Amino acid sequence: MAIIDSFTCVIPLDQLENVDDLAFGVLHMDRENVMDQFDDVYEDTRGKCFDTFVCKGIASSFPVEGVSEGEIRIEGGSVLSSPILAQAMEHAEEIVLYAVTVHGYEQLSKNPDNDVFDGMFYDAWGAGFSMSCHRWMKARIAERVRGAGMFLGRGWTPGEDDLEISLQKDLFHIIDPSQIGISLAGGSFMQPVMSVSGFMGISSDSSIEGVGRDAGECH
Repeated sequence: MAIIDSFTCVIPLDQLENVDDLAFGVLHMDRENVMDQFDDVYEDTRGKCFDTFVCKGIASSFPVEGVSEGEIRIEGGSVLSSPILAQAMEHAEEIVLYAVTVHGYEQLSKNPDNDVFDGMFYDAWGAGFSMSCHRWMKARIAERVRGAGMFLGRGWTPGEDDLEISLQKDLFHIIDPSQIGISLAGGSFMQPVMSVSGFMGISSDSSIEGVGRDAGECH
């Protein structure tokens, strides 16, 4: 029986942490200067995001049957082909596949009444919410894994750390993020655009927690 039973969820916005800090990080602007010059835009766009955005997630884990020659074979017959991911999952006993998304960003960012500053802030908020949702999901997965007495590796996101973006297709085939309204566009990019997917390894060996940590994580 898998440690992470397949689930979908609506992510409570009031549980998201550091959204403002993450958004300001995307802006690459001094926070005090932003508040002095763009306080009205900041407050208006922030309020509309909290009123409009609906954040959702999906996750499931699967026993790993074997790892060899750049491939991960998981229970059910699926195979993930990736030398990078295979190395990261070398000692994984299960692998978690997950995705999160922010619905409503396009609705706000593409409003024809927006000016350049509105658009700038909506882009920052969209990214901030997306990153915070990603962290929320990884934290929920970690709670379940540690509650089972196991250890969890870092998240590996297709398109980052040289991880093949084509892995999105495999992930979509296995856990079907269309259940939370995500689809794949050309080039294996997700729609809505403020979406993140990933893989995490589960093991009874604590060393899995250190694999790839020296490279950090973008989210």
